[in-house]
Amino acid sequence: MVDALRLSFGTFTGIKVPTPRRIDSQVMNFALFFSFLPALVVSGLAWAGGYLAFRFTHASLVAAALVIGAEIFLTSGLHIDGLLDTADAGAVLNKSGRDRALEVMKVGNSGPAAFATGLLVLLLQAAALAVAFTRHQSVGWIISALIGRFAVVMACRTGSKSARPDGLGNQFIGSVGFVWLILCAFINFAIVGILGVGRRPWLLLVAVVLSLAFGEVLRQRTQRQYGGLTGDTLGSILEKVRTLSLLFLIIDI
Repeated sequence: MVDALRLSFGTFTGIKVPTPRRIDSQVMNFALFFSFLPALVVSGLAWAGGYLAFRFTHASLVAAALVIGAEIFLTSGLHIDGLLDTADAGAVLNKSGRDRALEVMKVGNSGPAAFATGLLVLLLQAAALAVAFTRHQSVGWIISALIGRFAVVMACRTGSKSARPDGLGNQFIGSVGFVWLILCAFINFAIVGILGVGRRPWLLLVAVVLSLAFGEVLRQRTQRQYGGLTGDTLGSILEKVRTLSLLFLIIDI
């Protein structure tokens, strides 16, 4: 259990933790099961800072920018980096082929595609979160973190393949069996339901279902394009799913 928590926090955040004493399939399953904890801690700390900033300044965009910046700092930019690297790989995929795209993804030198994609995603997150602050619904940031994290767990289920033998995410990809997936779904959806108290239930359900469906589409598309998943593509899936869910959560009908 302790090793699983160390692996989960060490993998999904920039928080320094002791190295796990052992890593096997059981530890990896527990690490993914407990991955909601890093999501809660990081997004909760970032949100708390932004909430205080909003209370003192009443500047929703400033608060949103602080939240996003704090989360990038607390995760060492891990997920954003995956988003950028995947965007660059996609830009050369059709022209240069799969092997070259995976090489570009591994090197990680951000080009125009990465810059444009990162800018768009961060702008959408900042704009959506600013709206959420003005409506006193900014806890949606934490909800979206849990939805994005569960999208990664879904992407790592049994049947998923790794795109290369030395990938950073290899220890997780394909490791989540059906029972573990159901357990992860139960705990994540329970927390989302608690955090979503006071929101319109149908809107929360739409955000969860459609965002996770989008994540599954991304997973299947990535596997077709690259022959499997990588740590970078998992980060990309997380950021895209999170952004979509955040946009759903600010719908006002």
